[in-house]
Amino acid sequence: MARKTNGEKAAAPGGDDRTWLKRELDKRHLSERKFARLVGCSAAHMNYMARGDKRPGAELALRMADELTRSGEKVTEQDLLREFGKLSPLPEEYDEREEERLLELYRALGQCGRVQLVQFAVFLAGEE
Repeated sequence: MARKTNGEKAAAPGGDDRTWLKRELDKRHLSERKFARLVGCSAAHMNYMARGDKRPGAELALRMADELTRSGEKVTEQDLLREFGKLSPLPEEYDEREEERLLELYRALGQCGRVQLVQFAVFLAGEE
């Protein structure tokens, strides 16, 4: 189980983020120290993340995702942030094409239409 830092748990939804990061590094034959050097953070900070004591910020997550992709299969910043519990997990019935279509529609709307769409989505999700 991940330890607490500043009162906040660094556990990923559906699993142990430490296991995920270590597994990704092992797949790529990268040590924590070498990966830290590649992404521009200290070895100590990388070790904290690998143990689950800390999570990367958005900028570091982007560098980590880029480096993991460069040295193996594609990992997006969103994938990495989901693994570290900073983004909600995707629903089981997630359809990427549907999401892309919704984004296209959203971008095609004017400001008023975008506001109304967001309000309607909040209503549907029951997040009032």
